[in-house]
Amino acid sequence: MPATVFGFVQKPKIEVQRKDLLPVRTGGDLLIPGRGGKLVGSTQIVCTEDSVYCGDTPPLEFSSMQTIPVSEGIGLEEFFRVIQKLTEIYPASVQMSVLPLPLGRRFSVCGNVIRRTCTVVKLATENAIKYVIEIARSDCWSISTLILNPSDQSTRKIEYYIGILLEGLVNKSGHWDQDVLDQCIDLNIEKLRHYGTVGIKIN
Repeated sequence: MPATVFGFVQKPKIEVQRKDLLPVRTGGDLLIPGRGGKLVGSTQIVCTEDSVYCGDTPPLEFSSMQTIPVSEGIGLEEFFRVIQKLTEIYPASVQMSVLPLPLGRRFSVCGNVIRRTCTVVKLATENAIKYVIEIARSDCWSISTLILNPSDQSTRKIEYYIGILLEGLVNKSGHWDQDVLDQCIDLNIEKLRHYGTVGIKIN
């Protein structure tokens, strides 16, 4: 018997729906670091591979830490505005990623509903490279922002230190663990303190 061959009379049109696309609903305008990064109050489609939606701020090149879309950084909106203002005032190269905090303690979740996140920002100028760690504070938790001044610029080592700092923070139920801070021998660490419910105001 000869073989039977099947074929299409018309070439089919194939539409691919990516699983890593999420609808983002926003209330007001929000500036996100990046040249021309502006989020208008509407429903938009963003890709979870993007470091910031509607912006072009590149992500940090971490190999072992999970990053998530900026849209999931609930409680970090004011900090994003601060970074935007800094980049407008000072000439600096900015990289930014949002990370979920490790699970294991009550502090890992805001209001028993939302997974608490943090953002890590790399600011590079002609004279120095600094890393900033800001913890999401949608519940107005009073915790200091950390500014890391590394003497060793190895990305792998900085990633390691950030990992143990966040683990220590969760294990200390929302407080920076001084013993862990002391272990970061290649970092000069500065703290910027938040006070209660006082937010960051931008003129």
